[in-house]
Amino acid sequence: MNHTKKLLCLLMIFALVFSASMLPAQAQPNEKTPVILVPGFSSSALFLREAGEPEQRVWGLSPDELLSLIVENIVKSGLLPGAQDGGRVQMIGDAVGRQFMSVAGDLACNPDGTSVLPVEPYSNDPAKTSVDYLDAYDPSLIHMPALAYSLAERVGAENVFNFHVDFRQGAIACAKNLRAYVEEVKQYTGSNQVSIFALSHGGQVAGAYLSLFGTKGDLRNVVLNVPALGGAALAYDVLSGNINLNVQSLIAFVETGKLSESQFSWLSQEGSFDTLNAVVRACLPHIYNVIGYWGSIWDFIPREYYEQLKADRLNARACAELIAKSDQMHHAVVPGFAQSFYECQNAGVRLSIVAASGLASVTGLQENSDAIIPTESATGARCAPFGKRFADGYAGMGAQCADLSHNHISPSMEINAAQGYLPENTWFIDGQFHGQSFWDPYSRVLIETLLLADAPMDIYADPAFPQFHASTNPRDGVFVCFDQSREGYLSGEDTSLIVTNLSETYPLRLVSVLAKGMDVHFSALTAGELQPGESATLRLRGKLPETSRTHAAVTVNYYQSGTLSLLKSRTFDFTIMNGPAPEYNPSSPFAEAEFPDTLHEILNEKTDRLLTKLRLKELFSIVYNTVQDLTKRFSSPK
Repeated sequence: MNHTKKLLCLLMIFALVFSASMLPAQAQPNEKTPVILVPGFSSSALFLREAGEPEQRVWGLSPDELLSLIVENIVKSGLLPGAQDGGRVQMIGDAVGRQFMSVAGDLACNPDGTSVLPVEPYSNDPAKTSVDYLDAYDPSLIHMPALAYSLAERVGAENVFNFHVDFRQGAIACAKNLRAYVEEVKQYTGSNQVSIFALSHGGQVAGAYLSLFGTKGDLRNVVLNVPALGGAALAYDVLSGNINLNVQSLIAFVETGKLSESQFSWLSQEGSFDTLNAVVRACLPHIYNVIGYWGSIWDFIPREYYEQLKADRLNARACAELIAKSDQMHHAVVPGFAQSFYECQNAGVRLSIVAASGLASVTGLQENSDAIIPTESATGARCAPFGKRFADGYAGMGAQCADLSHNHISPSMEINAAQGYLPENTWFIDGQFHGQSFWDPYSRVLIETLLLADAPMDIYADPAFPQFHASTNPRDGVFVCFDQSREGYLSGEDTSLIVTNLSETYPLRLVSVLAKGMDVHFSALTAGELQPGESATLRLRGKLPETSRTHAAVTVNYYQSGTLSLLKSRTFDFTIMNGPAPEYNPSSPFAEAEFPDTLHEILNEKTDRLLTKLRLKELFSIVYNTVQDLTKRFSSPK
């Protein structure tokens, strides 16, 4: 039964990954406008309210508790690579599935999408949902506590409200409930408008609200953070049986959520998790018995998979009401987001999207994502296939912005934001996990700045907030940019690379800095030890290619004193803007997103297998790249 308890934690990921995050920030207050927090998936507590019986809380799991369970029981699980279950996969899967049913079975819905039991969310009476009331009554009912308390300091705890939602319902039904709540908050506070912060599933709900009611004049600032506007990879992977856990990404997700600067995800990079995945797949029928008729799950299915999965999974007659509601979301609301958002902005709504990118899904779907929500789903932007980028020379216009001078192409050349819903009002954070904005200083300041702004803001309003930004989470270790160009780009005017220690605790020492896609190098060893928050300026040596719209990268290898990790590495993408661009060839639109690791040139097959088995390949790659860097630096003219 130990395996059963461990695998139950995996199933709880479905609650964890959509849970609300904490987002402390700094911004100027707007004391006149109430703020409504619309939470992520599974973040609202649900209660069983049967006639004549005491109210019973049947859902309200703590993200911190889930994270602790995952760290303890998954990372150390006996089902890690190499483990054998003696042919008991189905038995273990069934046992875990039954335990999942015992935990979440009260949340099951009928084929028409209605709840089997009288399960409802906490009250949406404004008098009982403000931060000042809930702080005294039950703080666990406050969504995104750090953000809520931070906002309370600026606009007053009585002006920060928590919308409680039955997250099993479809987005349109939730949006209608949100509409009623907005009206009640306005009446309760005497305000003509409210501002909304919506996270993940809350972003999809707010998107539906904007489409249906957004031009009625009652919204001031609306910030959609990692919104599941067009769906979520996790929902598709669960309903399709496409589960193939990316354990390295999952461990990194957990480490980030635990605020850990030690990195052990590399230990799983080359491992096989076939047994673990087989057990999880064996659990899926039990999971489906609980979530299979949730309107929210069907609204989460990306549009390109929706019709086939609907035909495979839903009975047209028994599920007619559920299908009709989800069809409306997929066929009427989602395709109209760009137009609806444009109309809302014209009506005076200051609407912004803050999304994340650059990560693989933790559950299988291979698309550019924040590990849960595909970047394209969150923003409408066009993304290259995962692992690919647009070929050199790509300029990428779009229906929403045809002005090439705006350059909505990401530094990695993987995202064309010109085709997004809001090209001028969408920010992308590369390498940030879903819902982890709270530990990234850039993200948390950006979010509150947008939420409390007294004037419209776009991506040009403040150079401190470029459209594309690499995560500055302390776990990421280092951050780099060139001295003259905006972040993610470089030109002939740049003379130095600025390297910053992101840690809030540990000093850092650079081991090497290696450039790819350009014949330049840096004197990394001259930087000395960097204290937390400290930066070093490394002189750029060599000649930058005289070209534009071409891809380059800088890999920083470093050692962090005080952590349990060995050598660490982080790679940053850059677009060179230093001359005429090569001609883009539409018949060959994509290139590999990453430069090849030259380590394979010196490894024979047997050595490669051995390093992979010992989990040492990444470490050897760092060492080999460091030797390359040193050789290049000392052999180049001063």
